[in-house]
Amino acid sequence: MDARSLLRDFNRCTKKENELLSKLFEEILRSVAIAKAFRLNAERDTGYKQMKRALVRLGVLEEEATTLARTINTASWVYDNFQRITHNLTLECKHIDIRRLSLHQLYLAKDLSWCLTYQEQMKGKRDKPNHLVYDEEAFDNLVNIVGNHEVIESVSDDPRQLAALLTRLQKILDRKLRK
Repeated sequence: MDARSLLRDFNRCTKKENELLSKLFEEILRSVAIAKAFRLNAERDTGYKQMKRALVRLGVLEEEATTLARTINTASWVYDNFQRITHNLTLECKHIDIRRLSLHQLYLAKDLSWCLTYQEQMKGKRDKPNHLVYDEEAFDNLVNIVGNHEVIESVSDDPRQLAALLTRLQKILDRKLRK
C-alpha cells in the first residue's frame, strides 16, 4: 500500500472510532436516564427508598440485588448531578473526552480533583511539568522526606499498598490545601 491509501484508511478508522465513541456515550446516557426512571418507579411501587430492598421486593435475588442496586444508584447519581460532572470535565479539564468515560468514571468525575488527576494521567507520563512554580531543590527535599518516611518504607515492598497509600495521601493533601 502506498502512503495515500494508508492515510485514507487511517482517517476512515479515526472517523469510525469517533462514531463508535459517540454511540457508546449515547448508550451510557440512555442507561443513566433509564436507571433514574426505574429508581423513581421502584420507590413508588415498593415504598422503599433503599434500592436493594426495592429490588428484592420486586423479585430480584439478594446477590444480584446488591450489584444491581449499586449500578442503579450510581447511574441515578450521575443523572442528578450531570451538570456538575460536565462542568468539571468541560470547563476545568478540557483534555478529557467525556465520551471515553465509563459510568463509574462519570460518577468519579463529580470530584474535580479526580478529574485533574485523570487528565494528568491522560496527558502521558512526564517526570517534570513544563513550567515549574516551585523550587526544584525544595521539591527534591520533599521527595526525600516522603520517600524515607517509615510509613512509606513499611509498604514499599507491596506495589498495591504503596499505590493505595500514595493515592490516599494525595486525596487528603488535595482536600486540605483546597480549603
